[in-house]
Amino acid sequence: MDLQRDRIMAWIDRLHFLPQFVLAVALFCIGQFVFGAGLSWLFWGICVRTVWVYHVTWFVNSASHTWGYQSFDTGDGSKNTWWVALLGFGEGWHNNHHAVQRSASHGMRWWEVDTTYWVIRAMGWVGLARDIVGKDGKKR
Repeated sequence: MDLQRDRIMAWIDRLHFLPQFVLAVALFCIGQFVFGAGLSWLFWGICVRTVWVYHVTWFVNSASHTWGYQSFDTGDGSKNTWWVALLGFGEGWHNNHHAVQRSASHGMRWWEVDTTYWVIRAMGWVGLARDIVGKDGKKR
């Protein structure tokens, strides 16, 4: 697999806790020494944010298999759910993802906003991402 051979991705996988720990220390210090509210900053910046991300992720895998519409007959019950796409920055276009799995873009129609894809494209423009597969299956 490409990700397993990528040294940077292997490093991130091995030390996944480190950025979270550094962020926690930074949030506490900024909150405490600048605003006198370190625990509040830690709570909102780590705890609430983590719970939010987990819930949105679970919505993609539950709500987007329950509510919405299907653009493609994938036979797996996946659906495009606009409000999950809004919360998940485009990940709620789940039926599109199941239909064209290699595509970095889940929004297949002009009104299916996919901000995650915009970020991936921006990363490509500055050299942080390469071989980005678009909704047409072609690399960019």
